[in-house]
Amino acid sequence: MKNSKLQKMLKAHKLWIDSNKKQGEPADFCEADLREIDLREIDFRGSNFYKAYLRGCDLSGSNFREIDLCGTDFRGSNLYKTNFRGCDLYKTNFRGCDLRGSDLRETNLRETDFRGSDLRETDFRGAELYKTDFRETDLDFLVRSSLLLWRNTNYRRP
Repeated sequence: MKNSKLQKMLKAHKLWIDSNKKQGEPADFCEADLREIDLREIDFRGSNFYKAYLRGCDLSGSNFREIDLCGTDFRGSNLYKTNFRGCDLYKTNFRGCDLRGSDLRETNLRETDFRGSDLRETDFRGAELYKTDFRETDLDFLVRSSLLLWRNTNYRRP
């Protein structure tokens, strides 16, 4: 996606959020290639990211609350303290991401790939984790806090 189109879309989306959906329009990034872009601390609520390609982006502190991110590719992205609460993340790729301190409460994480990601202080309360892949990921902090109670996940101790 060209930078001018991206900036125009982000400006219209911010207006839409700030005006309580009365002006502007929600951003549509469906199947967009946004790799290696700095998108820190943006409120993306209401956006469409279905199957978007966000590999290597800096999305730290951004807000994706309650949107459809099915099939989105975040591989290698900085997602530090990002809000995904209530999102549909079915088959999303978080491989090698920094998700420290992120909010993944009440999300659909079925068949989601977290291999090699940093999940320290990430909140998974109420998340659906069926066939979620945590290989090559250190989950000892979850075991110690009695939160690792999931069945049908793919996890091996490093």
